[in-house]
Amino acid sequence: MATFFANKEEKEKLSHAFKELDIDNNGVLSYDEIKVAYEHAGQINSVQNLDEMIKNIDTDGNGEVDYTEFIAASLNRASILTQEKLETAFKLIDKDGNGNLSADELKELFGGDDMDN
Repeated sequence: MATFFANKEEKEKLSHAFKELDIDNNGVLSYDEIKVAYEHAGQINSVQNLDEMIKNIDTDGNGEVDYTEFIAASLNRASILTQEKLETAFKLIDKDGNGNLSADELKELFGGDDMDN
């Protein structure tokens, strides 16, 4: 289901990444395989963080991350990052911080008083 939301290029990148991480080629990512990947990327702060991350990704609770879980987690992460960027951009435009974009704020964004013409 998660792959339905990815375009062809995203699917290929994610498939390639999964295969690279799956060192023993058994179709699932073990704790050790994920740990090695995060260590190589310099992204692991602690074993506890890794345990928590895997627990959140491993939706069936079998202790391993299968391809579907990997894809779902990757797409969720991309979606969250996109949402964060949108919220940051909105906050930059929303000068008075009221949660709404006024006509004046939009005018400032798109070129000031030139919009009246």
